[in-house]
Amino acid sequence: MKVAFAGLLALAALGSPAVAGQTPQTMDPNKILFTVSTLSDGAVPVTPLKGKAGATDMTFHEDDWRQIEFFPASREQEIRQALMALAAFEREQRAPSGAWKKVYVRKLPAQPVVAGTAALATLAKDLGVAAQPGPVINQGPGKILGRVAHGFSLPVGRGVALYGFSDASGVPVLGARVEEGAEDDALANAFVKLNAKHHLILVDWRAHLLLSGIAPAGNFITWRPDRN
Repeated sequence: MKVAFAGLLALAALGSPAVAGQTPQTMDPNKILFTVSTLSDGAVPVTPLKGKAGATDMTFHEDDWRQIEFFPASREQEIRQALMALAAFEREQRAPSGAWKKVYVRKLPAQPVVAGTAALATLAKDLGVAAQPGPVINQGPGKILGRVAHGFSLPVGRGVALYGFSDASGVPVLGARVEEGAEDDALANAFVKLNAKHHLILVDWRAHLLLSGIAPAGNFITWRPDRN
């Protein structure tokens, strides 16, 4: 699945660091361009971090929150409609430079991906890993927002981990983080297990890629709004 998941690597952060001593200048907000086309609605739920992030902590920029995520198969049509709307938005808002004039905000309510008070323990058992602390979220180098509240991470291979948070309903958010140079099949293998056990689907919003299952021949069943 190396080709199918080629779009899962992290993208550049929105801004560039300010130059020391540089004089602040005003800018027309209508001329600001964005290097990401879509973001999940709402702020990331975080709690203040005591001290610095540890060497083993999963840490990423707030813009990467839920860019790759799992949903129950019952929401597939809803996800397809959102992907079609995103694709149309990108065609309209893409600037000549390749950036975007506006950002498409995905307003998909969080619902239990895996339900029940034992949801996290069940996921960890199904994936054969131990749950780790939730991700540390930042706004750029040295700008830590905090750790995901009631969060967890599930490392499933080199440079690949699932993450999210738990509440009384179960696990309402289950995202995936794929770092550059990550193990090729780790996310694909996790998808196979969770699709078989919990009927979950997987979407990469920035790659416009939806994985909904496994065909009898063993191939992944994929869908893209611009190719179907």
